[in-house]
Amino acid sequence: MDPKKILKQARIAALPRQALYWSLISPVIFILLLLFEAKFEVQGLGNTMKIALELSDMPLFYGSFASAIVFVFIINIFFLTLKQILPHR
Repeated sequence: MDPKKILKQARIAALPRQALYWSLISPVIFILLLLFEAKFEVQGLGNTMKIALELSDMPLFYGSFASAIVFVFIINIFFLTLKQILPHR
């Protein structure tokens, strides 16, 4: 067989497992980014949540928190759906 064809088939077989790993790791990366933004005052959702807590602006904090949870949920659904769509071996 052609080595290029074997390599392509191996990559396709590994895709569902990679999608599963990304669905588990992506929320951790997102939370770390939020903490980084809050710590170093980078303009973003993490900094917005930090300022909202400091100013006791609970509606803004709850809205930011809810949008972060929805984002993580959508990313997880995307990767888990991708895992189901990709060909299995």
